Amino acid sequence: MNRKTDVIVIGTGLTGLTAALAASRFGASVRLIATGAGALSISNGCIDLLGYVNGTLVEAPFAVMENLPANHPYRLIGREAVGQAMDFLQVELKGACPLNGAADDEGRAVNTLLPTVAGTLKPSWLFPDELDPRPLFSAKKVLVAGIKGLRDCSPALVAAGLGRQSCLRGVDFQKTTLPDPFDGVHRAVSPLDIARFVSTDKGLGWLLTSLGRWAGKTDVILLPPVCGCAAGGTVIKHLRSELRCHVEEMLSVPPGVGGLRLRDALRQALHEAQIDVIENAPCVSAEIFDGRCDSVTTAGPGGQMRHAAGTFIVATGGILGGGVTVTPDEARESIFGLPVAMPKDILARSGEKIFDAHPLSRMGVGVDASLRALDAKGDVFCDNVFFAGRTLGGYDDTAEKSGNGVAVATGWTAARAACGFCHTGVSS
Repeated sequence: MNRKTDVIVIGTGLTGLTAALAASRFGASVRLIATGAGALSISNGCIDLLGYVNGTLVEAPFAVMENLPANHPYRLIGREAVGQAMDFLQVELKGACPLNGAADDEGRAVNTLLPTVAGTLKPSWLFPDELDPRPLFSAKKVLVAGIKGLRDCSPALVAAGLGRQSCLRGVDFQKTTLPDPFDGVHRAVSPLDIARFVSTDKGLGWLLTSLGRWAGKTDVILLPPVCGCAAGGTVIKHLRSELRCHVEEMLSVPPGVGGLRLRDALRQALHEAQIDVIENAPCVSAEIFDGRCDSVTTAGPGGQMRHAAGTFIVATGGILGGGVTVTPDEARESIFGLPVAMPKDILARSGEKIFDAHPLSRMGVGVDASLRALDAKGDVFCDNVFFAGRTLGGYDDTAEKSGNGVAVATGWTAARAACGFCHTGVSS
């Protein structure tokens, strides 16, 4: 058995990384148990707080949070905790991976619309420097640049889609396709392949040369997410300086270059905080006595190992992440076997149309305001086990554009509650 620690965090997505870092900052000894890479590796590196409510675009998320259902994670933990969590993340990453937000003319914090490779605009709350779209909305000339061999970005599609946006009417969208950086060697090229190449001196030279004829002739250049793999915006700042215009990346399909940058920055922060990280160790069981969890057991190449702690934070994801298992008859949380409410009628679990509200998307563990799981009777399951992120029910991250926001907010809140329990023996 490993030595006992104050807090064990299970899960290495944005929720788990945030929870582990926050618990360490709250003064706890922390161990992070990871099964895989986490969903950050397929995300765009933005923090979507709340983009839509009932299909309506949200301008100021904090102004509408009280209108969300009572069991929504934001309602459970409260607006103040959500705001504190967002502030925490920005402070922690201000050196390695600065995250920006936007405000309206009255100084009110608002969502920002980010361009995508589908030619759409997506609302987001915090974004890295590579994705700063603000100059786009005052530009007169915009160049949309694709790359030969990169099938996930069509300049014509992007220009046509953005040109239909009311906030971009009158903009002169121009299109170009940059040469294949690999001379046709790769059968299929992803943004991550190119980002890795651009992280080298040769690759950065290729990108500057390819865009050189546009230097000073356009207000904004839109690129796929290919401006290097490192967080911090070094490549994008160099491009802006050399090309004498604003350069920004568009949101794209996985693999998530932006998410990998954010993940690396957070992992580095965990390393500097001397947080113990155990990789490739799925949790297979838990020991519970008198309403408290004493330990969890992981399975790995070296066999099973028991991990004891004062408190536990479960951030194992939802159905896709393996945090919730579903059969035709029932749904349960994967480590503790907690029941997850699910319509008995299979047809009632989803809507008829793809963009309908799907009950399956809102499924997850029910919790109290301290993020402790509730059993089938509505009682607290374990005093010292806290749940966070997509494992929670009560929200639809895809429809709301709230996934990373809930991840950060509940990860931070779970860490605060877990550390409060460590110090007092009572959930704060």
